Amino acid sequence: MKFPETDPDTDSRQLSRGFSEQLRGLGNRLKMADLIFDHIENGALVTDAEGYILYFNRPYAEFLGVEAKNAIGKHATDVLENSRMHIVARTGKAEVNEIFTTKGRDMVVQRIPIFEDGKVVAVFGQLMFKQISDVSPGEQPEHVGIETEALRKRADLVAGHPL
Repeated sequence: MKFPETDPDTDSRQLSRGFSEQLRGLGNRLKMADLIFDHIENGALVTDAEGYILYFNRPYAEFLGVEAKNAIGKHATDVLENSRMHIVARTGKAEVNEIFTTKGRDMVVQRIPIFEDGKVVAVFGQLMFKQISDVSPGEQPEHVGIETEALRKRADLVAGHPL
């Protein structure tokens, strides 16, 4: 059996062109993921399995008064004291509607382990409820007088825990 002759240069160019198209498509998907992540209005971050920050969105950075780009690569506990992202990575157990205190603020957060082939590869963390006292009194509706204990009760109710 005789195989048709091929031109190695043509084959290389076709492979290179296909690879370039794949890279361009991957770049577009990454850019879109970054845009989506930065537009999640509630704060959000992603750490690797060791607790080092991979993504830190703009709204969370602004809320905490930090630079998002400066948080990337740091351990979560270096940016957010009392962070449990690395603990969730180690245990593989989600923490949903938990009270989290950092920088003197009590908030309700969730921490979700991300699995690949049965192993935790990352943890997604999201701010669910901001501390109401951060809103200036003139901007608060009259019926809103929520303090930390009320946040705890709400978190317990949402999580299905008894009060």
